Amino acid sequence: MEKTRSASKCPLFGECCELKKNVLPTFEDVVKHYEWTRQSMKTSKQEPKFSKISDKIVPEIESIWQTASLPTVTSTRIIQMLKTHHEKRKNPLKSMKKNSQQTLENFMKNKKLLFDISACKCKDFNCCTCPRERKVPKREQAFLIDQRTARKMIIGRVDITVSKKNLINQERKLKQQYCSVSSAIASTFSGNLDISTSSLSSETDEPLKNDACAEKIESVFPLKKKKKVSSIDLPTVSKT
Repeated sequence: MEKTRSASKCPLFGECCELKKNVLPTFEDVVKHYEWTRQSMKTSKQEPKFSKISDKIVPEIESIWQTASLPTVTSTRIIQMLKTHHEKRKNPLKSMKKNSQQTLENFMKNKKLLFDISACKCKDFNCCTCPRERKVPKREQAFLIDQRTARKMIIGRVDITVSKKNLINQERKLKQQYCSVSSAIASTFSGNLDISTSSLSSETDEPLKNDACAEKIESVFPLKKKKKVSSIDLPTVSKT
């Protein structure tokens, strides 16, 4: 039993656990959830790879931010952030054995900070110049500021109206992408068709063009038609 309890603890942050669904996770929350996931995925003495663990926990982190209707950076960027923090965490763990108190304190002082994956990093939203798709909705700005500082607010139940609006926006973006791709394909196809038909018509219309030219020349310089001579009547000559 003692072995199980010690295995479920992080040397730096204590007891490991899953992410809370009603607040945005801090660095400490992410580390605890990472260790909890690592231990749950471990089926033998071999440790699960970072890539497998990150593939599982990154969508869970994104889901919490989506519930709060907050735009986030890409999944690839979140994995990079997670890996960077994971590498930094290895150094304090090693330094604990060497009693390097300063290295440990430098790492621990940031554990309560928000694991900030917001697409908008602006501190003053009134001066935000981010693109529209990266902007924080006005109704969520106070919550994000709170999560970056005092952390006294929590995520309420899912707002059906906001969720529908987000869904409509996503559908609109997909339709726009589909239309742009379809129009590009159609223009390419029509261009190729025009080339083929023009080349074909140029070949078939060549005799017609020649006939038309001949008619124009004849109208300007009319040719005299030769009269057909059938027979000549000569006068009869009588003998004298």
